[in-house]
Amino acid sequence: MYLSNVSIENYKVYGSKEGKKNFDLEFNPTLNLLVGENDEGKSTIVDAIRLVLGTKDNDRLFLTADDFNVSENGKAKKIRIECKFKGFSEEEAALFLEWISVEKVTDAKLEYSLSVWLEAERKELDYVNDGITREVVYNIKAGNNNIGSQLENDVKELLKTTYLKPLRDAEQELAAKRGSRLSQILSSYPAMRGQDENVDGTIINIIKNANNQIREHKVINECVATLQDEYLDNFLIGDDPIRASIGITEPKLKAILEKLQLLLSDELVYEYNTKHGLGMNNLLFMATELLLLQNSNLYALPLALIEEPEAHLHPQLQMRLIEFLENQAAKKAEGNIQVIMTSHSPNLASKVKLENLILIKGRNAFPMGSRFTKLDKSDYSFLERFLDSTKANLFFARGVVLVEGDGENLLIPAIASAIGMSLSKYGVSIVNVGSTGLYRYSRVFQREDESIVDIRVACVTDLDIPPYEASVYLKEGRKTKKDYAKEELEEEEYKKIQRSAGGSVKTFVSNYWTLEYDIAYCGFGVLMHKAIQIAKNEKSKNKILTDAEINIIKSSSEQEYNNWKNDGLSDIQIACNVYEPLYKSKASKAIAVQYFIELLSQEDMVKEKRYNEIVDKLPKYLVNAIKYVTSNDKKSEEE
Repeated sequence: MYLSNVSIENYKVYGSKEGKKNFDLEFNPTLNLLVGENDEGKSTIVDAIRLVLGTKDNDRLFLTADDFNVSENGKAKKIRIECKFKGFSEEEAALFLEWISVEKVTDAKLEYSLSVWLEAERKELDYVNDGITREVVYNIKAGNNNIGSQLENDVKELLKTTYLKPLRDAEQELAAKRGSRLSQILSSYPAMRGQDENVDGTIINIIKNANNQIREHKVINECVATLQDEYLDNFLIGDDPIRASIGITEPKLKAILEKLQLLLSDELVYEYNTKHGLGMNNLLFMATELLLLQNSNLYALPLALIEEPEAHLHPQLQMRLIEFLENQAAKKAEGNIQVIMTSHSPNLASKVKLENLILIKGRNAFPMGSRFTKLDKSDYSFLERFLDSTKANLFFARGVVLVEGDGENLLIPAIASAIGMSLSKYGVSIVNVGSTGLYRYSRVFQREDESIVDIRVACVTDLDIPPYEASVYLKEGRKTKKDYAKEELEEEEYKKIQRSAGGSVKTFVSNYWTLEYDIAYCGFGVLMHKAIQIAKNEKSKNKILTDAEINIIKSSSEQEYNNWKNDGLSDIQIACNVYEPLYKSKASKAIAVQYFIELLSQEDMVKEKRYNEIVDKLPKYLVNAIKYVTSNDKKSEEE
């Protein structure tokens, strides 16, 4: 069996069903990775499951009046959290017979479901229940209707989850102490059964034999004799038959296990405790908890709730961890486990299969499985190959700019800052998807049910139809704008826009040709010409230029640009001349853009924050894309 669904009403950040602020999420039977910004409700989902099911370490989570959702109508009076289960074997179903229901029959096989829910009510502070003043009263029931009945304690035990909290102190959790987590895990390990019997080879037998050897040791006997003869006998009255004895207290298995500590050792050396960092101890702790989960009651719910598994782990270990969890969850034939974990790590988000990823945004859940998105089957295989940790940060952003090259990747953040719309300030990520991935990535945020993911996505792309004036250096046969009727050009632009448009995704197409050309044409021609010529000389000389060399190139480039103007060349012809070295690969686009950004930052209009003046000199599509992803209102959508 596995947890198939959780629904939450009026608990913490999630509101009422009537106000459509409630939460409902369907889980995969294997691995589920919940990602998103802070304060979107990921931990609330985990806490809700813990409240209903409990945890194997019996770490109690209590409801308080502060847990009731607050809306414009005030604080809610009631909370309801429901967990649904599917995938029962016949043996598992028999254990829940009183509460389970038959969902459907396929191929003569019964399919069962089970609902377990918590209902809580907020009371006034003078409310008394069972002789105790309580501000919150709640109960947990199960059944196939809204009435239900209480679960028996032994059945409740079968539904308890393994829970690993965030920023856990793994070393302390594994330390020897009364009621230690390690002792709980070891006592539940199946092979531990019978180890409390005093027969050869059991733990109790080993300790009892050790106890006898300690008592017979000559030093211990000498201490006991001295204690008895010189002290204890002098305190006794009459013939009291009290004798001193030293040994291990009557050994109990639980007490023995509480004395054990789990340590990491670089080699098989037990005489010395090897201290390791937080990350390695966290891995050890997770491994121990998973050991218990895999070897617990055959019919118990194999569910692990893990918050921020990346805590204290460097990226390579994060990758190893997610690979391991995916493999464990996929071992169906060997008794798979179900994992639900939260994360802020782009490394984990990039490594896990998209089918197993769930975006939590705007207090809503957006599973990335093929049933929920407009991604094609080929898109999934493509994205799982190319969705690295840099690109995966799109799942943690408030806005995303998808670009097709290094130039846009470098230039758009710089332009945004220059016009007072810093992408980092607005929580916007820029993702370079290369020349073939733009439309695949855009469909990540488009939903099959047409629901809107509250992440604005701007796809920035070139028109890729050069002006006729560039014909002198274009490859033979390359079509220019002269080869298209006005309606055909508009149709090409429309097709580009519509190809990725949908939901919160909008496409912004170059107004003229391509990024660097557009910037040169719209108003920053001199700066772009200087930048490209510096990059061109750097490439031809195969070295980093000195400041003196750069100043000479800047001066000569400006003079050449002014000569074009004086010769009567049109703005289009001049922009074509500026762009030519990039088209012919005589200069690196990325390096040219880097120099352009540096030159732009030195302009007085940028230093003095004359934003409107800068905007007037920029391609409209770039400005509109930046406005769209940094805006929280509807104005930028119509621009």
